[in-house]
Amino acid sequence: MTRFLKWLLAPIRVTWLQPLYEKLYLFTLYAMNYGGGSYTEDSGEQFVLAYVARKTERQSKPIVIFDVGANVGSYAQLVLKTFESRATVHCFEPSHSTYQTLVAAVTAPTVIKHPFGLSSKTGQLPLYADAEQSGMMSVYSRDLQHLNISFGPMEVATFSTVDAFCREQNIPEISLLKIDVEGHEFSVLEGAQQLLKDQRIRFIQFEFGGTNIDSRTFFRDFWKLLHDDFILYRIVGNGLRRIDAYSELLEIFVAVNYFAERKSNPV
Repeated sequence: MTRFLKWLLAPIRVTWLQPLYEKLYLFTLYAMNYGGGSYTEDSGEQFVLAYVARKTERQSKPIVIFDVGANVGSYAQLVLKTFESRATVHCFEPSHSTYQTLVAAVTAPTVIKHPFGLSSKTGQLPLYADAEQSGMMSVYSRDLQHLNISFGPMEVATFSTVDAFCREQNIPEISLLKIDVEGHEFSVLEGAQQLLKDQRIRFIQFEFGGTNIDSRTFFRDFWKLLHDDFILYRIVGNGLRRIDAYSELLEIFVAVNYFAERKSNPV
């Protein structure tokens, strides 16, 4: 901050105005869609799927979508509504009880359900939650005492990696890799290193927010991993806000979704 700017702001940097600034800050965050990343219907995800559908309309390769952290199938239903039968959707849900609900809720033949999660390596991990089939279920025992929410162990689940799964299933390219796994998003991308290196993932959507406090991951981690090969955006209600450079101001731990589009996108 320049000396002139400090002088200019000095009269308003006072204690009695801070409550107003805090309310304005919360209003601005909400207007920027922070806090709106958890709700499929109005988070901007519908716009992103329509965007991906347009971009892949003339794609000669099969359209393959990964729904990592599928929960009970809300996102898969939105994919079906957008793509109808044009895309194959692979849903990954590691929680046994949630997986059973997913299977019953989404019966379309183009949606393939898998009773395991994706991570940075294959193996087993414990799942923690505040309740069975909770949308906040995570591999991290989250500290949410400030919200009067208690997490406890629920079950032990099986995990694979994007690279291993695609190799075993002979999937050459992922059109859209959507990741919503309560703080474990970066680990999923770590398990997709080979596909990322080979430029075989065209679009990525990932959630970032309070869960990343518990997983100790930062937006800078995602930026460093992706920005050389992808254009990154923050998803807003009706579109995309491009991010041209990293800044510490992006480290906002309130749920929002980001979108990455590969710079080189051959049909």
